Amino acid sequence: MAPARRLGPAAALLAAALLFLPGQGLAQADDPIVKAVQKASPAVVNISAQEIVERRSPLRDPFFDQFFRDFFDFDQRLRQKRSSLGSGVIIDGRAGHILTNHHVVARASEVTVTLADQQDYPAKVLGSDPGSDLAVIKIEAQEALPTISWGDSDKLMIGQRVIAIGNPFGLSHTVTTGVVSALNRTFKVEDDLYFGFIQTDAAINPGNSGGALLDAQGNLIAINTAIYARAQGIGFAIPINKARRVADELIAHGRLRPSWLGLSVQTLTPELRAHFPVPGGRGVIVTGVEPDSPAKLAGLRMDDVILKVDSLPVASREGFHQATTDYPPGCAMTLTAQRQGKILELKLAPADFPREKAQEWALSRLGFWVEPMDPRKARSWGLPPGKGVLVSQVRPGSPAAEVGFKPGDVLLALADREVNSPEDLGELVSQIDLDRPVKVVVQRERSRYLVRLRPAG
Repeated sequence: MAPARRLGPAAALLAAALLFLPGQGLAQADDPIVKAVQKASPAVVNISAQEIVERRSPLRDPFFDQFFRDFFDFDQRLRQKRSSLGSGVIIDGRAGHILTNHHVVARASEVTVTLADQQDYPAKVLGSDPGSDLAVIKIEAQEALPTISWGDSDKLMIGQRVIAIGNPFGLSHTVTTGVVSALNRTFKVEDDLYFGFIQTDAAINPGNSGGALLDAQGNLIAINTAIYARAQGIGFAIPINKARRVADELIAHGRLRPSWLGLSVQTLTPELRAHFPVPGGRGVIVTGVEPDSPAKLAGLRMDDVILKVDSLPVASREGFHQATTDYPPGCAMTLTAQRQGKILELKLAPADFPREKAQEWALSRLGFWVEPMDPRKARSWGLPPGKGVLVSQVRPGSPAAEVGFKPGDVLLALADREVNSPEDLGELVSQIDLDRPVKVVVQRERSRYLVRLRPAG
C-alpha cells in the first residue's frame, strides 16, 4: 500500500474551501436545521425594556425627613432608568401580538421591540401573568409581520432535536441547538414551585427569555424562560400548548381569569397507596366535590385518583393546582382518573369563580375572616378613614395562624392591592391565584408587617 501523502498548503486550502461550496459541506441550504431557522427566525424579536428605578439620595439626612415632609413638597428619591433585554415571538402578525415572558416586561415603563430586519417599534403590554411567567405585548406596524408556526408540545419526546432562537446578552438572533432532556420538570425559585417545564440542553442565556424553542421543522414548541444557575447545559422552557391558553386569555381579558373546579384533592401518600393502588404509585385523590360544581358535572367522585391533566402527569396537590390553573373558564381539560381499579377519562370545563364564595374561600384557604373597619380603632392606630378591614376570625392551624394573625389585626393589602372593605377582599380572592404564596400587609397597633401566606389545600 502506498504511503499516505500529505497535502501541500495550496491543496489543503482548496480542500477546506470545498467544504463550504453549495451542496458540498455540512451546512447546506437544504439542511433541516437551516430550513427551520430560516422559517422561524423572522418571527423572533428583540425586546428592550426600560424600568424607572427609585432610590434614596446618598446625601439624605434622616433628621430632616419630617421637616421636608411638613413644609415642602420635596422628594429626595433619585429616579434612574435601567434597561433589560429579552426576546419575544410574533404569534399574530396582523394584530402585532408578541408572546414573551412576564419577567421581561413586568416593571417596564417603556418597551421597544426590534424586528429581525432591525426596525424598532414601541410596544404596549396587553396582559401579563406572573404565575405562568407569560406576557403578550402589541406593536403597531403598517403591514403584516412574519408569524411563527405553532407546534404541539404534547407530542414531544425525550431526545428530540430542538432549536433555540433569542437574543442572549443582546446578540440578536443567536441560534443554538440541543435535545429535549426531560419533560414535565419541576423547579423552585425562592418560595415558588414551577411545574410542567421542558428541560433542554440547547444553550439558553440571559436575554433568551421569551425567545423561541423550535422543533426540527421550525414550529414553536415552547417559550424559553430560565437557566439553571448552578449548572451548564440545563435550560427550561414553557410548553407551547400551555402558553397558547395563557396568551389567548391575556389578549382577550388582559389577565388570567381565576377559574373554579369545585373539588379538593390530596397528594397520594405512601399510606394512601395501600388503599388506592395506581400505576406508578403517583396521583392525587379527590377528597371533596362541591354540589353543582364543574367537577360534579364532569362526573368526579370522592376517592377518585386523578393521574393526569391532559397529557401532564400529576403527583402532588401542588402539581395538580399548577396543571389546572392556566385553564380559564370554559377551556375544557381531560382528566385521566382511576376509580375502583378502572381507568376513566373525564372532561372538566372550569367555571368563573363564584364571588359569593370568596370570603368563605379566604377563610378555608388563608384562614381568616374580615369585617368592616372600626372607626375608633382606625383613629387610635393612626389609620386614615376608610382604610383596611378588621380581622375578626382566625382559624387555628391555618396559614394565617401560623404567621401570627390575631383577631383585631387590620388587613391593609392582599397581593399588592388595597383591601378597604369585605367586598374588596371578595373581589380580590375571586381574581388572584390562591394556589401560590400571596403577599399580605397587616397592621397591629402602629406597626405594619408584610408576610407571605401559602394557602392551604
